[in-house]
Formats: sequence, C-alpha cells, structure tokens
Amino acid sequence: MKKLVLPLFAILILGVVGTAAAQFVLDGDSTDWQGEPILASAPNNLQDYFPDEVGALFSDRVDVKHVRAKIVGNKFYFFIRFWGGPAWPNHAYQDTVNGQVVYRNRGYYHLMLDLDNDPSTGWNNHWYETHYTPLGYYASQGIEGMDPVGAECYLQLGIKQEWDPPKGDGAVKEISYYSEDTHEIDYHAGTGNGYDIFGLNVPEDYDIDSTACYKWSGDLFETEIGGDTLHQYWAGHAWGYDFLEYGVELTPLLNYWKSQGMDYFKPGDVIGIAAFIETPIDDWGVDVSPRGQIVVPEIPVRPSTITMDGDSSDWADKPILASAPNNLQDYFPDEVGALFSDRVDVKHVKAFVNLEEDAFYFFIRFWGGPAWPNHAYEDTVNGQPVYRNRGYYHLMLDLDNDPSTGWNNHWYETHYTPLGYYASQGIEGMDPIGAECYLELGLKQEWDPPKGDGHIQEISYYAEDTHEIDYHAGTGNGYDMYGFHPVPYDSISPYHFDGMMLEDEVGIDSVLHWAGHAWGYDFVEYGVSLGAFRKYWRSQGKDYLKPGDTIGIAAFIETPIDDWGVDVSPRGELTLTATGVASSPHAQTPRQFVLENNYPNPFNPETKIGYYLPHTSKVTIEVYNTMGQKVRTLVNRTLPQGHHNVTWDGTDDSGQLVSSGIYFYSLKAGDVRITKRMTLLK
Repeated sequence: MKKLVLPLFAILILGVVGTAAAQFVLDGDSTDWQGEPILASAPNNLQDYFPDEVGALFSDRVDVKHVRAKIVGNKFYFFIRFWGGPAWPNHAYQDTVNGQVVYRNRGYYHLMLDLDNDPSTGWNNHWYETHYTPLGYYASQGIEGMDPVGAECYLQLGIKQEWDPPKGDGAVKEISYYSEDTHEIDYHAGTGNGYDIFGLNVPEDYDIDSTACYKWSGDLFETEIGGDTLHQYWAGHAWGYDFLEYGVELTPLLNYWKSQGMDYFKPGDVIGIAAFIETPIDDWGVDVSPRGQIVVPEIPVRPSTITMDGDSSDWADKPILASAPNNLQDYFPDEVGALFSDRVDVKHVKAFVNLEEDAFYFFIRFWGGPAWPNHAYEDTVNGQPVYRNRGYYHLMLDLDNDPSTGWNNHWYETHYTPLGYYASQGIEGMDPIGAECYLELGLKQEWDPPKGDGHIQEISYYAEDTHEIDYHAGTGNGYDMYGFHPVPYDSISPYHFDGMMLEDEVGIDSVLHWAGHAWGYDFVEYGVSLGAFRKYWRSQGKDYLKPGDTIGIAAFIETPIDDWGVDVSPRGELTLTATGVASSPHAQTPRQFVLENNYPNPFNPETKIGYYLPHTSKVTIEVYNTMGQKVRTLVNRTLPQGHHNVTWDGTDDSGQLVSSGIYFYSLKAGDVRITKRMTLLK
C-alpha cells in the first residue's frame, strides 16, 4: 500500500504517549538510564589486595562500579558500569606478531537473579568455584554493604572475537544471550548443577561483523537448547566506554520456570539482583556486585493461541466469516482495473480477537497455491527462469460496524474491486464494509540467482487508518498507525516469523510488540498484539475493540501478479469475547486424518514425517517444490488405521539430492488433502 505520513500534531501526540512507556534504547548512550536508580555499588578492587583464597587477580575492566536494572513490559534490562574502560574491546588476550601487538576479545557478563528473594537459597555470590569472590572477601573482613544474593538463575551476554590482524581476521566467534538455572549450585562447597534455560545465538548467516560485538539487537531462534525454530525472542546489547547495557525478552525465562512449577515474576514480587563478570583478563578475573533489588511490574503475556507454523489445524474450530468466489480470467470489464490470478484470489477468511492476550489473529485461504513464494515477477537469464516475490496481505476492519463510514471495499483507486463488480451485477452475498483501518503483512524479496541474491527487502507488520478514504471518488488520506519490522532478516523469515519488535516506522516506542505470520500451501496465518493499535486510536479519542463489540472484517490482497491484481472478500462479522477461542471439537484420540510437523525442521540430511489415519485408507504423501512441481513420492499404498512415520532424505524420485530451500509435503487420502512446509538446509 502507499503509505502517507501522519500530520505533525499526530506524531507529537504519539511521541508523547510512546515516551511515557519508552525506556531504553540499546545504543551505547547511557542518557536513557540516568533517571533510573543505582541498585548496587561495588568498590574498586585494588591490585594485590586479596589473598590467595580469592582465587583471581583483577583489572578495572572487569570491576563492577554499579548496577541498574528494570523490567519494562515483557523485557528485562540491565546496565553495568565499570571502574575502568574501554570496556570493549577488552583485549582479554594479548600477543605480538612481527613486533606488532595483536589482541583477542572475550568475556561473559551476567545479572544474577534471586527470584525468591532469599539469600540462603541458590548460588551465593560470595563464592565462585570454591574461592571467595572479591565481594565475599570484603564481607569476611566485616566491610558493610557487601550483601549477598542467592541466585536461582542469571542472564548472560557471552562475546568472543578472534585475534585481530596480523595474527587473525578478527572474526566474531560468539554473540550469545543465555540463561542458566543455578538454584542447586553451592560454589562454596563446589557442588550442585546448573541447567540451561535458554540460549539465543546470533548466527553467522546474519552477516555479523566486528561491529556486532559493540552493538546488536533483534529476534533470535532458541536453537541451542530448546530447538525452537518457530518462535523468535528479542535480545540485544550495546557498549559504552565504561558500561554495558543489555535487554532480553522475558518469555523464554517465564516459560522455563513455569515448566518447573515455579510461580516467579508475579506483579509485586521483589527480586534480588547482582552483577557477575568473568573474563580471561588477569587469569579469568571474576567480580560480583553486592545485592540490589527490583519490584516486578505487570508483565504482558506473549500471544500464543495460534502457532505461526504453516499448519492450519489450530484454525479448524474457527468459523469461516466470509467466502469469496474464484475470479474468472477475462470475466471482468476494464472498469475493474486489474487481471487476476488464483494466487491473489481470496477463498475464505477467519479471524478473532483474544482479549486476554490482547491480540488479533486472522487466516486467509486462497483459491490457488503455492501462495508463497508468489513469483510476482518473472524473468529469464541465460535461459533459466528467475523470480522476485512481492505482496501485501490485509485484514480490513469496520470498527464502528457501519458500512457507510470509512473505506468501502467495493472500490479501490477509483476502480471496482471484483467484489464491487459482482455486487453491481446483482450477485448476492457481496456485502461491503466501511473500513476504519486495516492490518497488513508486507513482503518483498529480490530476484533469486542468477539475476540477484534473493535477499529480503521488506517484512513489515503495518496498520493504516483509512477512515477518511473514499476510493470510489479517489479522495481522502490514509494515516500510518504503526509499523514493525523483524531485525535482522534471514532467508526463512518471509515464510514464517514469530517475534517481538519495536515500533520503528511511525513513532519510537521501546515497548516490544508481538507479531507473526506463516504460509501454508494455499493460506497465510497472521497475528499481532494490540498495544500499538490501541495507543493510536486512543490518541484519536476512540476506544475500539471493547468486550462485546461487533466489528466487520474483510480480506484485501494486492500483489504485482497480473498487473497489481487486487482482490477483496465480502464482509464478515465477529463479536469480541474474552478469549475468542472455541473449545477443540476433537477428542484426544484423533477422529480425522492428521499430518504432523516434520522433525527436525529445518533439517539436513533427513527429516521424519508422522501422520495418523482414522481408518484403513489408501494414502499418498508427496513432496513439492515452491513452483508446485512434484519432487518425491514418499508413500503410495493402503495402510491400516493408526499412527505411521516416513523419512525423507532430501532426494527426488530419481535419487538425486535436491537443492536447499522450502518444500511442501502433502498427505492425500480420498477427499482429504493436508499440506505443510519444511526447510532443507545444506
């Protein structure tokens, strides 16, 4: 969509609202921390002051000066200032090559969390690997203010950068955001185990370079510990001259402790905190701050009613709200203004709002597929077809439930939409809406090789205020409401993404907002949290999406396929309830055909596909590429009722290995067809 910038007064309003909620930008500038209290201060450790039982020497670059920390929305931030600098690069290792001094950088920087606010349980930070920490030694000498924590866990930034030239190339070996359960550890006695909570690593295919060590933020898969390749969790850090600032989404931490039966992070809970630093400088110098504390605010829940996985089974109990006809080629006169392809023709729409999660979900099924990649542009290079993908997929919202106000979806840019033309011919069921706004998924992927590198140009979750637009007359303005973009992009993100993002297109809002989408063979599923949506409309004096409200919805699709083919569904309607979720109609024992998610995914060299047959059936399972061409038949036989598995080794029917990329696998049995997506990596 063409996007118009908000008037200045609206930007100022949004800026004020955003600033009130905003806290910390990970940019190496400490000014946004200046209003936050210092929670714990540590003395500057003196060289040669400590006896052998402290166990390490000390450098200012690993000595903690003070600590700040705060929970904002669903993020945990902390700030550690050091006595010396520069804090990074820390030159943890030094060598000489041909008379030139070269360095290697490495360090681990933590915030310890005393979740039960009881220093007698968990890891006592007076001790580390049977040695006193400096803090513990100070306390043993009767120095006041050296209060311990008993940490149930910690948050960690781990960074490792190789030797700089001429000994090496200075490559980044590790940027990791990690958490460990330490509730069993007794470092005084040297006993107890730690357990992984989460591990978010910045991978090499994000084109990380040496600057990423100094400042990085974005969404990462939890692949190191949980193997979670669907959900992406936000994390980031930045260095100043003598400080480190760090932030991480709380969701994986909350999920872990919930799985352990622990009810931590309730609003009003007091958590003890302490900084803990270890680097190879001075023989793995370790420093720990005294105890500070924070109070837990209300933490919003990350939406999860629908899993963004390209599997439509969790939509099975949601009613179809609107169905659209399959547009016929050459049926429409010139005043409709575009030609049509099944890949942009809407078949039906589902949608609901979960007010407990404060999230909006929608699902659009198309008449054809594969829906993505959509091969919106095609060219030929040296006789080989190459493609570029682009499209914008929307849900229009008639928030006041009045078709006479807002954008009438019978018209677009002074042309009839197919829906409008059908209505003009007296065809029933082509009811319009008057949309006050829409939610949009925008995708743009450049030419694939050999014409280009296939890089991602755009992945955006956007909303526009359309209440003034009259597309029949070609008048009225639209106004930006919000815009989120995943950071960074990778080759998988256009196919599925589930993460937390900052509002970076309209106004700076440091509260993380959730959004996600995934493609099936002939559908797209989408979800977005409503925080930024509500903020915008409240700035306009509107209180939309209250419990009990009824709103109109319609799908609206535009892609460059067939000269920017546009399709719009008829009006649907939904009434807001607390959860918007119906109970599952299926018993625990399946009564229908089931095609499970393949595992592992992504995979190399092989993956397992499970499926369930409710009765003896002739079943076929086939693999297709993104052009809809069959690659491999995995199953083609009659099988008894029950659960079955088949493995695909990445070869085609002739036994040749196929190339890396996205593939679809489809189960067919009688009139049933279920299709899912998988990714082969090499």
